[in-house]
Amino acid sequence: MIVFLPGFGGSVLVHGERRLWGLGPRALTAAAMGSLAVGGAVTAAADQGGVRAEGVLHTAAVLPGVTAIDLYGAFARRLCSRLGLRPEENYREFPYDWRLDNRISARALERQATQWLAEWRAMSNNPSAQLVLIGHSMGGLVARYAVEVLGLWRISHAVITLGTPHRGAPKSALTLAGGLPRLGLLGTRLVESLRSMQSVYQLLPLYPCVHLPGSPAPQRITECAPALGLDPGRVRDGAEFLREIHRAASRNAGDPDYTERGVLQHAVVGIHQRTAGLLAPGTDGARLGVTGKRAHPANLGDGTVPEPSAYPIEWDHPGPVAHVVARHSTLPASRAVINAVAGWLRAVADPARLSGYRAPGAGLALWCPDAVMADVPFDVTVASIGSAAVPPSLSVSHADDGQAALASAPMTALDDGRHRLRIVLTRPGCHRVQATARDGSAEPLSDVILVVPADGGR
Repeated sequence: MIVFLPGFGGSVLVHGERRLWGLGPRALTAAAMGSLAVGGAVTAAADQGGVRAEGVLHTAAVLPGVTAIDLYGAFARRLCSRLGLRPEENYREFPYDWRLDNRISARALERQATQWLAEWRAMSNNPSAQLVLIGHSMGGLVARYAVEVLGLWRISHAVITLGTPHRGAPKSALTLAGGLPRLGLLGTRLVESLRSMQSVYQLLPLYPCVHLPGSPAPQRITECAPALGLDPGRVRDGAEFLREIHRAASRNAGDPDYTERGVLQHAVVGIHQRTAGLLAPGTDGARLGVTGKRAHPANLGDGTVPEPSAYPIEWDHPGPVAHVVARHSTLPASRAVINAVAGWLRAVADPARLSGYRAPGAGLALWCPDAVMADVPFDVTVASIGSAAVPPSLSVSHADDGQAALASAPMTALDDGRHRLRIVLTRPGCHRVQATARDGSAEPLSDVILVVPADGGR
């Protein structure tokens, strides 16, 4: 019985008959962001004025400065086809209110997954059937909390995390403390709303990642929250959430019942993409910016989650892991990810072969902003990894209807081996950017960009 959990922003949110999130190209406006704000204390109540999660979002969506998601529908189709799963029977999707404390979502998951498994056991006449939880990004944290802390391990066979920030992601700190000035009013309202969501604080890094002026070494967010203008209580609670999972996993490892059941933990880790890692105050002394060399391990990952953070905290050495050259937003639908997940679930892969760092033979590294203003030029860069030195090509299409915004175009070579293309997009909404190795030496790599109307989403 497989249950898939989307990441932050990956569930449609509804209030009465009105959709708050998941409307389409103009869903992310200044007014909409105001309606997504969460009221209440640090640990928000589960009932947020009647808002409910109505389904997993199968279209592209971007929350600038935090995350982007795409191709959940493709992931479901490919995995079900590969493994012969039947939606609404032994393949389920668990939508949740991604704004709230992840503990609330984990408790809801524990109840719902237990019910679904009971139904599947009766339907399949297999009383020993177990759960397999697959979580993308923050969805992996919800799944792990339910399994390790709430005891869902008793009926679970495995937890598979896809680009999950087990140790947090500096990108969230960059946004909460630094804001999104390039997006004008929309950026201001977005950051205000994000600061009201406890789940975002549960994505802040546990490890030292902020270089403050005069400090000889990086500090943890919990140590410098006031200097960054962040609520110390919310920051501490966010860190405690991640540590609860770590402590529970370590405690469970000593439980004979847990070890006898042998709950498997697998991780898919995106690599080789430029990622916010080490942070420092900007030149104005207030806003955070990314620092450190581009090749520093903390600054490489899937574009959102640094590679070192994508391993479960309790792993003192890499466990069963698949390293994939892919962007965070499209990681679940990557062919390499589907192959790894299918192999693990069908028990045909050799775990020893999948352990440790395995750099793929070829791939692409893509960088593009997660949000731009309409009619404003911006650059996209692509690098080839371990493949022939053939200039890649780039294409852009609107995520809603596939209409081309830029036909496949060659890129200009830079001195450092990268290739760049300057483009302008005019149509508001999410656009899918795809880089292709023209010699066919690597799987195409894609990400999504939100184009904000020239008025800033008023």
